[in-house]
Order: sequence, then C-alpha cells, then structure tokens
Amino acid sequence: MLRFVGRSSQALHKRLYATIGIRREDKNCWERRVPLTPKHVRELIFKEDLKVIVQPSNTRCYSDYEFEESGAIIQEDLSEADAIFAVKEVPRELFIPDKTYVCFSHTIKAQPANMPMLDDILEKNVRLVDYERIVDDKGQRLVRFGPFAGYAGLIDTLHIVGERLLVEYGFSTQFINFGWSKNYPSLDICKDAIRTAGPNIRRYGFPPELFPMTFTITGSGSVSSGILELLTLFPHKKINRHELKELWDRKKNNQFTREENSLIYIMVAKAEDMVEPKDPSQSFDKQDYYTNPHNYGPSFHKNVLPYTRVLLNGMYWDYNFPRLISNQQAKELIKKDQFPLIAVGDISCDIKGSIEFLVKSTSISDPTYVYDIMSGQRHDNVVHGDGVAMLAVDHLPAEFPRSSSTYFGDALLPFVAPLAKSKYPSKYQDMMDELPPQLHKSIITANGKLTPPYKYIDTLRNQNEKQLELERPTHAERRVMILGSGYVVPPVVEYLLRNTDVINKVTIAGINMKSIKQSFVEYLDTFNRDTSKCDFVELDVTNETEYLQRLIRQHDLVISLVPAPLHPMIAKLCIKESTDMVTASYVSEEMKQLHREAEQAGIMILNEMGLDPGIDHLTVMNILSRERLDSNFDSLVSFKSYCGALPSPDHSNNALGYKFSWSPKGVLRAAGNDALFLYDSNKVQIPGKYLMMANKKLSQYPGFAFEMIPNRDSLKYIDYYGIDSSHLKTFMRGTLRFPQFCLMFRMFAVLELTSEELIGDMVKDHKEVAWKDLILAQLPSAGDGSEQGVVENLLQVYMDSLPEPSGDDGYLSSLVNQARESAEQDVSTFIRCMKDMGLWEEKVDKNLKVIDALCAVLEDRLSYGPREKDMIFMLHEFEIKQRSGHIRKITASLCVYGNDLTSATSLTVGLPVAIASVMTLRGQIKNKGLVGPNEKVLYENVLKELEKEGVVIVEQVL
Repeated sequence: MLRFVGRSSQALHKRLYATIGIRREDKNCWERRVPLTPKHVRELIFKEDLKVIVQPSNTRCYSDYEFEESGAIIQEDLSEADAIFAVKEVPRELFIPDKTYVCFSHTIKAQPANMPMLDDILEKNVRLVDYERIVDDKGQRLVRFGPFAGYAGLIDTLHIVGERLLVEYGFSTQFINFGWSKNYPSLDICKDAIRTAGPNIRRYGFPPELFPMTFTITGSGSVSSGILELLTLFPHKKINRHELKELWDRKKNNQFTREENSLIYIMVAKAEDMVEPKDPSQSFDKQDYYTNPHNYGPSFHKNVLPYTRVLLNGMYWDYNFPRLISNQQAKELIKKDQFPLIAVGDISCDIKGSIEFLVKSTSISDPTYVYDIMSGQRHDNVVHGDGVAMLAVDHLPAEFPRSSSTYFGDALLPFVAPLAKSKYPSKYQDMMDELPPQLHKSIITANGKLTPPYKYIDTLRNQNEKQLELERPTHAERRVMILGSGYVVPPVVEYLLRNTDVINKVTIAGINMKSIKQSFVEYLDTFNRDTSKCDFVELDVTNETEYLQRLIRQHDLVISLVPAPLHPMIAKLCIKESTDMVTASYVSEEMKQLHREAEQAGIMILNEMGLDPGIDHLTVMNILSRERLDSNFDSLVSFKSYCGALPSPDHSNNALGYKFSWSPKGVLRAAGNDALFLYDSNKVQIPGKYLMMANKKLSQYPGFAFEMIPNRDSLKYIDYYGIDSSHLKTFMRGTLRFPQFCLMFRMFAVLELTSEELIGDMVKDHKEVAWKDLILAQLPSAGDGSEQGVVENLLQVYMDSLPEPSGDDGYLSSLVNQARESAEQDVSTFIRCMKDMGLWEEKVDKNLKVIDALCAVLEDRLSYGPREKDMIFMLHEFEIKQRSGHIRKITASLCVYGNDLTSATSLTVGLPVAIASVMTLRGQIKNKGLVGPNEKVLYENVLKELEKEGVVIVEQVL
C-alpha cells in the first residue's frame, strides 16, 4: 500500500493547493535530524491536502525512500514550496526570495554570527519563523528537542568524566563504561546502560577520594528535565545547596559511610542558588530578580561551585543577568584549592555566556576539550590535561536523530498546514487572521523588516557590537602568541587587545617572564586593557623547541619578536602546525627557502613589518603605486631612503651621540655589514670594514646634525618595488646617526675592540688591565707615553687602516680622502670620548672577551634612563621624470618622539606588526607563503591605521 502511495503521488498532488519543502540539512555531517518525519509527511498529505517536496539526502536519519513511500516528492528544487522547513540555519546564499522559512535561526539574541544571514533574509523579503519563539501564553516553548539535548548531554558528560577520572586522576569508576551518545542505537539502550551501572555503584561505591560525587544541574526547562530523568536512574540523593556544603564539610573530617559513598548527589540549582541581592538588607525575590537583574550579584561561585564535581548547564542566559561563573571567580577558587570541578557539560552551549570559560563550541565529531582557566590554554579533542574538561556540542539531539525528530515533529505538526496555507507576501497585521497566535508571534521578519515584536534585535545588535565581552562566533575567537619579551612587545599587546572581535587571548612567551610580568600589566592598565586576556609563559625558544611547537599548535597566529636568526626555526614549526606567522625582521636566505613549504601548508609568513624594514617599504610602495597611475609619469630616476632610531636631540649628549635600546653587540655587528647601492649611475660597493667611514652629512634638515651610512644591499629592492632600472641613476638606502657615532665605531674596529679574543690574550704580562692598556697593545709604540705620543701612534695605525683611493670608485675615494684630511682631529676626538666614557684608566676583567667587555660598558652607560626619550626619523626622496621631461621631486618624512610610556622605536616597530597581525586574523591578506609589505592590501591599509595612531607620513612636492 505504501509503495502504491509513493508511485501515485504525482497524480495525487494535482489537487493540492499548498506546498511545503523540507530542506536537506548541511551544517555538518552529524546533523541527521528532520523537522518532520515520514509519518508526519503522510498525515500532512492525506489529512491537510498539502504537497510535500523533500530535498534528497544521503545523511538524513530517514531515507529518501521512506519519505517517498509516505507520499513526498524527492527533488532538489524547493522554489515551488510556500513554506520551507529546516532544523538548523539556512546558508545565506540559499534563501529563495519571497518565501517563508522555518528553522532555528539563532537570531533572537542578535547573535553576531548570524547577523549576516539576517541581513540576507531582510534583503530577500523572506518571512522567517523561529521554532524557539513558538511559545504559549506563559512563554513556554511548544516546539523543541529539549529533553533529547539533556539526554545526550548527560551521556556524553558521563563518558568524559569516566575517562578523565581514569586517565588524569587514576580512578576507575562505573562511568568509564559509558560511550558517546552517538554510539547508542536508541535512548532505551542508554537507559539500560545506566540501570546496569547503578547496582555496581551501590555495591562497590566510589573511591573515598571522590566523596561526594556531586552533580549540579542548572535550568528548569526540558533540557534539565532530560538530564534529571537519566541521572535519577543511578543510586542517588537529591540535595539543596546547604546539604551540598555539609557533604564537603564531612569529607574534610572523613565523616561519611560507605553507603553514603555509593550514591551520586544531585543538586538542581535554582535562581536563589546562583545570585543574591546586592543590598545585604534585602532577601531574594524571584520576580524582582527577573524584572531587575541589575540589583543582583553572582553567588553561585560561593554557594555551589566549590562543592560541585560535575556541572550540567542547561540554563538560558543573556547579558542583562549575572554570569553563572566568570573566569576571575574560577581563578580565585583555584588559588584557594576550592575548585573540584572535573567536567562541564554545557548543553546550553552559550559561548562565553553564563560560563565565561566556555570559549568555543564543539561538535559530535570532536565533542570535548580541556581548558586551563589559569593560563588560558586550550587542549582540543582530549579529556586529559590541566584544567576542566568541557563539552559544548550545539546540536546534541542529533545524537538521537530518529527519536528526537519524532518528538519534535509531533509538536510542530499542528502549525504546519496553517503556515503553508497562509498568504505571503502580505501585511504583518493581516497574518493574524490566518495564523494561530503562537505562530504569528514567532514571525521574526516579514516584508523586508523585523516584525514589531523583534525590532529590539536592531538595538541589541548595536549594543552587542560595542560590548567588549560580546559573544563572538567561534571562528573569531583567535589566540595570538608573541615570542619575545623586549621593549617592542607591550605596544603590540596593547593594540591587539583593542581588537577583541578577532582576538580572544594573547600569550607572551619568553624568558624571565615572572620578573617583567608586572611591568607589562601596569603598562596595559594605563590603557584600560583587559589583562585577563593575557597569558605569560616562560619559554626558552632556543632550547625548548618541543614546548614551543606545542604552544604554536594551540595558537592561530605567531608574532616572532626574537632575534632574526631564530625565525627560520620558528617558521618551520609554524609550517608543521599550519599556523600563520608575522615578524618585523628582514627576510634571510634561509627564510626565502621556506616559501614553497609555507605555500603548500596554506599559511602566510609575513616578514619585514616593523619600521625599517616595514614602514619604509609601505611608504615607498604607496607613493610609487600612486605616481604610476599619473598619466604624466615616465620613470623613477632617483631614490634615496634614510631611517634612524636615535636619542632625541636633548638626550644625545654623550660620546657616541647614541643610546642603546637593544643589544650593543647587535649594533656593533650591523656596523660591519657590506653596503651595495647605485649612485650617479655607478654601482658602489662598500666593504663592511670600511662602512663606518662612508658617513655623509645630510643637509636637508639643518635643525638635525644627521649623518647617513649606506645600509646593506639596496639594489635588491629595485625589483621588489617593481622599478624599471633602465632610467634609474641613484638608488640607495641609508641609516641615520648623529656625529661621532661613525667615528667611534670606526676606531673600535681599527683597535680590534670588537674582537672575540679574551682580553688577557691581547694584553699579556699585566696583572691588571685598564682600557688604556688594551688600546696601547694595538699600537706599534706609545712613544714617550704622553697623550701626544699615543695620538701620533694611533694616527699612524688609523691611516694605515684606510684603503688606498681608487680612480674606479669615486664615491669611496672621496670618503677616503675626507677621512685622511680629518684623521688627526678624529683620533684626538676618539681619545677624548673614550676618557669621557671612562674607558681609559678604568680596569677591565682580563677573562672577558674584548667585545663583551665593550658591550657591557656601552649598555651600562649609554642605555636610556627613566626619563630619557628616543626619536625616529625617516626620509624618502623621489625624483620622478615626467613625460614632459620635468623632474618631479617628492619627499616623505616621518618623525616620532617617544613618551613617558613608550619609546618611539617600540611604537614604530610594534604597531605595523600588530596592525598586520589583526589584518591576518580578519582574513584580509589572501596570499600564502612568504609575504611582505609590498602587498597592496598592506601598504594601503597599514599606513591608514598608523595615521590613526599618530604615526603620520608627511609628504611634500618640491
């Protein structure tokens, strides 16, 4: 008979005048439920004269064949349907205009994840009906899967508790015998498993260490009823909060019997167990609480949580009410050793809602994770590890798909025909005449607008977007790890913490974190940043690679601010863990070789996003890309770029005209890099040992006594910037310094004060060594020992160190000639400056390497003091030939001073890194592999954001 109905259904439908569609669920493979079963479909066809179209599906708990046998038409196209029914949300692009859709839309709390879907619904003039809002006069939901969420949530939580007690705590209990709900063929078999475990619990009890085995249930709806229905199949005792505390008091005194330890203890928490009036003189009033929740504060963390081993959360919560438990409350209990919580089964699945440390939802495939509340570390897909095991599956009834669908469809059935037969589009008020009042009140949108009962969604949506603790969709709850603890890190963290819509946690990992954590917190407190979102982890990047890899695995983005030689190793680990990486450093050859691996891993490694390199490239690319769009543009003929991190002029009064904000050894080594550039159509190469004599005065800014030193290989940036080199005459990049810096560093090299040798090996036959002795040891003779004799001999050594002028290299030859002319004065200045720094008569440890001794002095005497400020200065000079032959000159400059909180260097290095990191998390940077600041999306957006931060590039056309 059924087969006959299926075959004759096409002819049968010709007399039907209303059509419904049942869409295929596609949110995930485990969503196998249906809003209406084949039995319901048959009733709608033969009793209500409806036509039913069902989209085909191979994963649905009822087969296409079963629906077809019930009289439905199986086809993909639902456009004929007057009303389309689903369980979960519909993908935005699949809404058919002017149709009625019925589903759990998850929009009534203005949930951010579904606001784009709501926008599409309004745009397409869809009438949206939400099952959650089909309620009776008392507000009780009439169409729900409720108890099945409770059933599945409890069974899954029991499985987690059993495994965690065994693996993490070493206790075998009857709970270990429970599997996941999805593995039980039916609910009845689950109940049988509980009934089997019950007698064993009563007979053998729990290990004494686990007394009392307490379960706390929140919520008073069908979810908690489902939990309670199964939980009470165990040997149990229901208790209130006072009895709950008494049990733990007896545990402390070891005053419990074996019989008492052969029960589970169940507390159903009521509102008065969770909150208390803020005014101590007032008593709890339930009606007043729901009317004026702002007059009440949380008490669950005091009255219940310290005595709960398993928490089953089924309560409804919104932002007007106190949380059940906050992160801070949990941390305080952990510190007091009053936090016995083994697992949380959060059936409500409200991310960062009533339970703040529920940081993500889970799935039937991967139902659990362990969250360490103190550190913020999350361990996915496991039940062991430090923290609390969390279950947060947002579609638990799907674990019992056939049973829950039957239960749900029975409740929905009376509303289907009236909705399908009602006219739409039509006025909202007119729908009242065609629909039951429960249905009419459940219409969220109609005629391209929110209906009157739901206009609050717009207001709530706007409010939610402004709240820092806004519930965010899981994909936006990102974790960022910063490697390093230097001066650049604080402004990076501060900027990241402003972007809580994409960043949920920032981990700072480095050495000596305990000693510097407080200064970090004080800095962030100055900006009113939420420091609870920061974790401080002790990590030696060089020697703890396994731990480093584990940390990388737990984060969505790594910002590496450690020394550049470590970046390739970190990048390789990021590639293994498919984690994006951002750094401010130059791209080394070793890093370049990782491009293809990173690309294949689907990750981005973004380099050179600091100041220099970083802001310099961004500025150049922005100007060149703009100029090339000018129809008069012909070619770039000259480009000069200079940048320097210096003390502000009022704090430059020392022998070097310089102060150290990072390792002096790094500065000394950088002073020996080769330089390659183009000058007046000639390639100029400066060997590293002569770099410090290649300084030239810059006259563009008379107020600053700048000197410029060529900076590394400038020529590689010609292609990087996309410049046609055929017309290019000059292309150079340089570093800015104040006078005496180059002179002093030049002399350090001549006198081998940057040597890796031990001082005792360079100055022999001395019981004690002064700096003067170390210098004299490098001279052929000190003459008569007078200062003049030292000067004369040092002058000779210095002159011998200069290269012979070459007619082939006019640039270097002119510098050599200049150095020869000023040699005597330079040597005298050097000796005076050494004395000024105390590096003459002062004793030095013979057992130190020369470079280490020098660096120790420089760091001690030329570091920034508490009130001393630095300065960043950058200058780009472009000469552009126009088609008319005219040379267009453009300068772009940047000048930033440090302040009492932050140095200019840390700001200008840290902000570009932080901005680019946020852009990465927002998905704005699409390219994979090695990426740099020459990407259009970066130079267009990062500079705009920097300007908002007060880092402003000033352009002039001369």
